[in-house]
Amino acid sequence: MCQRFHFAVPLLVAVMVPAMTCSAAEGPTLAAAQADYAAGEYRVCLQKVATLLTGDAAKAGSAQRYDLFMLRGEALLKMNQAGLAADAFDSASRVVRTQEDLKRTAAARATALLVRASPGLKYTPAAGGAAIEIIPTESRAKAIEALSKDRLAILRPQVAEGIKSNTIDVLTGLLPAWTDAYALELTAHGTAAPESLALGKSVGQHARELLTAELTRLDEQVEHLAALATSPAESATANEALRPRGLSEKDMQDLKGAIGALEKVNSVALEGRRINVRLGGDPGAWDAILSRASDCEQRAKEALAAKASGGSLSK
Repeated sequence: MCQRFHFAVPLLVAVMVPAMTCSAAEGPTLAAAQADYAAGEYRVCLQKVATLLTGDAAKAGSAQRYDLFMLRGEALLKMNQAGLAADAFDSASRVVRTQEDLKRTAAARATALLVRASPGLKYTPAAGGAAIEIIPTESRAKAIEALSKDRLAILRPQVAEGIKSNTIDVLTGLLPAWTDAYALELTAHGTAAPESLALGKSVGQHARELLTAELTRLDEQVEHLAALATSPAESATANEALRPRGLSEKDMQDLKGAIGALEKVNSVALEGRRINVRLGGDPGAWDAILSRASDCEQRAKEALAAKASGGSLSK
């Protein structure tokens, strides 16, 4: 709302015009920026978008903020600023994080990937053929479909090798490529991403198997070390209070190593759970791993505390 103040007479003329036009200059709108884009006024459009993004209307996580970043990307594409356009689409993909907005997030990420894979704003399929223009809507859809097929062709053997490796680091290393493939396939199909989803499920299942096996190993190690930490020292005489044996320096290092490994298990499981929930799945299997890792880590820390306290055991 425009506010008017009482000024001394000499200042009245100077402030009259701004005061009378204040309501018309309250700021740009998304609709106005879209109108500029439609009219080919891309620089003016970008100026309005920049103002809106720094204002209160486009709050973090809002649909309008997503629309503004997408509009920025489209305007920059029209100006042949591919790198900046890709950055804008990436920013749009990070605005909304709920499952309900998954398609919008995927579309933004897929567009960013396409722009970066399209020198001269044209995408050439890996199998060959004519380059596809990526700015027009119809040809962009074809380009995204082609890029989706190309990325899935790369991802399939990587997933197969990752599962054979039985190494959790290899599997987690596949997540960025898988996320991109999923965004592209979902955007290309519009309703589902069956192949990338199937690949993701196989990676997730194998990751849980590896994490479960690692937890079994860590459970046994922590249980052994905890028992050592609290068992009576063999050197105690008959008249001495029984004290815990405690842990050797190597035992302490092993216990700290186990805690570090448990933190990694927890980190991987949290990411697996996040992706599972984002895709509308049941996180129960991931929750079981997280709960077990938390219990084991607690026992490990209690064993360290027992070593530090040096408390005695009753006779």
